[in-house]
Amino acid sequence: MANIHDLTWLPQATVHLDTMVSLFAICNVMIAVFNLVPIAPMAGNRLLQLFVAPETAMRINHYEKPLQILMILLLIFGILQSLIFSVADMIMRLVGL
Repeated sequence: MANIHDLTWLPQATVHLDTMVSLFAICNVMIAVFNLVPIAPMAGNRLLQLFVAPETAMRINHYEKPLQILMILLLIFGILQSLIFSVADMIMRLVGL
């Protein structure tokens, strides 16, 4: 049985904790970038509508369903993932992850 006061395992645990925190941060950045895609029902769609004219916002809402289908197709074929990964990588480099 190991001695309770033996802390030789602590540096290894710190390395694992650093890795877990880094992975958690990376996942959060990826989710944030994905959520800002300006297609409904993502939050990016609502943000986009704040910055465009009301007529343009109505036009965007009119094409909501086809844009959702387009987003699903872009996800299936990996095009959206590469865009999200590129933006997330740029953000992580700026932050220092």
